[in-house]
Amino acid sequence: MQLKREAAGLFFLALATMLFELILTRVLSVVFWYHFSFLAISVAMLGITVGSTAVYLYPNFFGLGGPEGGTPLTLKRVAQGAHAFAWAAFFSYPAQLQLTQAFSAQPAAVWQTPLFLILVLIPFALSGMSISLLLTYRLRSSGLLYAVDLTGAALGCLLVPCLLTGFTPSQIMLLACLLPLVAGWVVDRPDATRKGSSALLALLVLVGAGLGGMPLKVVKERPADPYLYDLWNSYSRVTVREQAASPLWLAHYQGPPIQSRNILIDGGAGTDVLQSDGDFSKLDYLATDITSAVYYLKKNASVLIIGCGGGRDVATALHFGNTDVSTIEMNSNTLSLLRGPLAAYSGHLLDKVKVHEEEARSFLSGHTESYDVIQMSLIDTSAAVASGAYLLTEHSLYTQEAWTLIMHHLKPDGVFSVTRNLYSGWPQEVHRCLTLAKQALASLGVTDPRKHIILFEGRLAPHGNLDAATGMVTLLVSPTPFSDEMLARAHETETRLQFRERDFTRGNIREFELKILNPDTYADSLREAPVDISPPTDDRPFFFFPTKLDDLLKLGQRNQTALFYHKSVALLVQLLFWVSLLLLGLVVLPLAFKRRPPPSLHLTYFAGVGFGFMLVEVALMQMLSLYLGHPFYSLVAVLAILLLASGTGSFLSRSQRLQSHPVLVLLTLVALISLVGITHSLWAGIGGPLSTRLMISTLLVTPLGLLMGMPCPLGFALMSKNETEAAWCWGLNGASGVLASVSAILIALLLGLKTVMLLGACAYAVSALALWRSQK
Repeated sequence: MQLKREAAGLFFLALATMLFELILTRVLSVVFWYHFSFLAISVAMLGITVGSTAVYLYPNFFGLGGPEGGTPLTLKRVAQGAHAFAWAAFFSYPAQLQLTQAFSAQPAAVWQTPLFLILVLIPFALSGMSISLLLTYRLRSSGLLYAVDLTGAALGCLLVPCLLTGFTPSQIMLLACLLPLVAGWVVDRPDATRKGSSALLALLVLVGAGLGGMPLKVVKERPADPYLYDLWNSYSRVTVREQAASPLWLAHYQGPPIQSRNILIDGGAGTDVLQSDGDFSKLDYLATDITSAVYYLKKNASVLIIGCGGGRDVATALHFGNTDVSTIEMNSNTLSLLRGPLAAYSGHLLDKVKVHEEEARSFLSGHTESYDVIQMSLIDTSAAVASGAYLLTEHSLYTQEAWTLIMHHLKPDGVFSVTRNLYSGWPQEVHRCLTLAKQALASLGVTDPRKHIILFEGRLAPHGNLDAATGMVTLLVSPTPFSDEMLARAHETETRLQFRERDFTRGNIREFELKILNPDTYADSLREAPVDISPPTDDRPFFFFPTKLDDLLKLGQRNQTALFYHKSVALLVQLLFWVSLLLLGLVVLPLAFKRRPPPSLHLTYFAGVGFGFMLVEVALMQMLSLYLGHPFYSLVAVLAILLLASGTGSFLSRSQRLQSHPVLVLLTLVALISLVGITHSLWAGIGGPLSTRLMISTLLVTPLGLLMGMPCPLGFALMSKNETEAAWCWGLNGASGVLASVSAILIALLLGLKTVMLLGACAYAVSALALWRSQK
């Protein structure tokens, strides 16, 4: 009976810890930028490592050393730690929200970073302490308890997306504070003081949750705007606000501001809902916008809009008289707004077109229809999907493979229309679109792309406001050369709308852009560009990160627009520095002062295992996110299944037949085989049924997870002859995982996801070599 109570307490602790982690990733994706959605996981690992290290360093305080590993005092410390975890989470979360400027690039804010990290770290350290104590208390039942621990964490992965459909992150965070209280009550009967204290916390949590939690006051480092609607799901926060400003970004529109409502996705990507009575032919102002340029060239077209958003592009297509219009939108909250509270306001827009609620890559891969026009206007990284948990969320629609897929869905004389921002500095977005278009046309056998591309450039409209943007460019790409008739229409449009038009067959072009499209000078243009304008790929899909590898130390020489793009790397480096410092001060140095380190080969083994696990996990999460077509499915298929499979592998590692060295060699080979399988085989089925893709992903992750769960317990059984060595090995393994989780993001940005996966396999190979050397 007591073992069941301890298992139940461990389950609630693991569940609460995972809920706390994943909700933080969602909140940080809104408050900061998507590059930081992984931060909570990294710091959570650090906190758990710190808590576990404290248990090893002070066993007497925690009542360790009983017949099975612990004494009744241990259970009392577990309950105390669980209740302290609840209180720390309750108070640290609002404090974190007050420090939303912690990762500002300004030097004066640098010292806020460690304070923010410590606020995040404290609850996880208390959780790690309690979980470690429970696992240590019943040494003979550690396999069962470890399985319960991972099951609770896996359930947390599944619950978060479900809870976010009905609750805000702050409400879920508050409700999660109740779970450690339950864990403490189940494991050990609390004394009167702790009972009263916990009852007070439970009351505060319930009142806070009932009042709506704690609203976000800062979004994307700016004060949050008042809103009409606020909807959350596992990958976005969608708000709606009134605005009396022109929804037109460009052109010569001089009329009064247009009444519209603005949908903001995670506070960083805006899309307008235009007020209409349902007759879109009356919205003449749409014809002056640069995104409408394609409809002057293509009449009565079959149209596919990628990214419906608020429906402005859809309204534009309908305004020009196109009757066969389809749109793709993966954000269910956006569609529910247009079908519900904003339906009448938008003129029941969605009733007039075919709507596909799906991720664009997945939809195009699973359908064979061809279109006269495919339009993609300002689909930004800020509107990209982000469930957190190591997802690198640069948009997968700005890759060489994606544009090749889109070109294959155009009719022979069809047109792909892409609109991007134009900044006062180096126009890296435009140039990257040109290199993407060149490579996509090359896949169709086009050797000279200059006759297949037209550019329209316009200035910012009087009411426009796109931060540092001074204008916008619409790129038109066709599988066949533009006819003389279409070129004449383009020149007429240039005169009518006061755009600057460039068809790359006349003399009205910029020399460097011509150099990009000229097959003889293309390679030179990539070298000469001050930023990276090479076409992104699915392996390195970071369209919005143009920093060249050798220019990372020269960020201060760039203009402010470039610095915005480079900011993520500067902040990641800052984060890596502070995390390393905290690891040194809270784990390594305490161990060094308290315990003598074991042989260096033993430390190398556990460091390699920690690095390998996290690098492989990060790579799998991002690669399979694209394959599955939705971040929620990636979260389930990778993180939850990986946790369950690793727990099973750890449980199976008790077998006397298993040995560390063969397992590590096999794990290295399976990781390499999985890398080849993902990059060469899975994309053929990207458009298949979701059930099939989930099954294939599960089959891919499960063998890796089983093997990844074995090296750590096998290493402890083989190497840890005493408590001192176990403390060092456990602490270093956790520290390596923390560093790897941050390093993987930087490696992916600079070298690609394949490199992350390859380095993970190499880390396991290093562990195998260290083990082999130690046994000689």
